[in-house]
Order: sequence, then structure tokens, then C-alpha cells
Amino acid sequence: MSNLHGEVNRRIRGLAAEVDPQDDSSWEFVCECGEQGCTERLGLPLALYDDLKNAHVALLAPGHPPRRSPFGHGTNRSGIRPSHRRALRGR
Repeated sequence: MSNLHGEVNRRIRGLAAEVDPQDDSSWEFVCECGEQGCTERLGLPLALYDDLKNAHVALLAPGHPPRRSPFGHGTNRSGIRPSHRRALRGR
């Protein structure tokens, strides 16, 4: 399921770029934890989404550990690097 959610997020990002590539408002992305029935959303500015994806970090709602994340390397248990966690808290 997390692969499907990752694809949904990539499409959201693509649509956002078509609307306004310089948009600095938050867009809603879906949690990529992979849990059956998870419907959590994360509001992220496009620049932060790009930074997280470029660092191969799965988008996870607070408290959601990755189930079978393809992004296991270089992250903590939550799938988010400490520096990115601080950035998410500030948003």
C-alpha cells in the first residue's frame, strides 16, 4: 500500500507543479506508512516534499512507523531524519 501512496504523492506533486511551480503554500499528501486503512494526511510545502523525497524519506504521519518502506536507509524508526522532523514540526 505504501507504494501506491507514494505514487499518489508523486502525482499530487506533479499536479501542484502544473498549477503553480513556485507555490509555497502547503499541499496535502498521504501517509506512506503502508498500514491497511490509513487515511492520515500531511500538509507540506512543495519545497519540503521535494527535500524529503530527494533524501529518500517516506512521508509518515506522526507516530506512524513504516511498514515495509523502500526508504529504510539513513532514517530513524519513524522514517524521518531528525533534521527533517524539526522542519516538519516548524510547519
